Amino acid sequence: MKIGWMAFLVGIVGALILGLLQGFGVAVGATWITTVLVIAGIIIGLMNISEKETVPFMISAFVIGLGSAGLATLPFVGGMFNSVLISLVQVASPAGVVVAIKTVISKSMS
Repeated sequence: MKIGWMAFLVGIVGALILGLLQGFGVAVGATWITTVLVIAGIIIGLMNISEKETVPFMISAFVIGLGSAGLATLPFVGGMFNSVLISLVQVASPAGVVVAIKTVISKSMS
């Protein structure tokens, strides 16, 4: 359980830091940061999301993805919000894919 919690912290805090840096115009070109966010998302999907939380989590991950496009149009702060949300999508999307695969396997076996 501690690994799942650590992955959650790394994913969320890393996404916020990366998104804010990019939002303020700091050039962050390290692909290893994105790789860490994706791996954190996979671990989150495997360890933190129970079957009861599947639907709310999938809806939340979907809304984060859509919200990043909508908030990008805000004047002055839209780019910063968009950068943060895109970084959160890099965590939520892999977690959502893992949860979807777990759900398909679970439903096909019942």
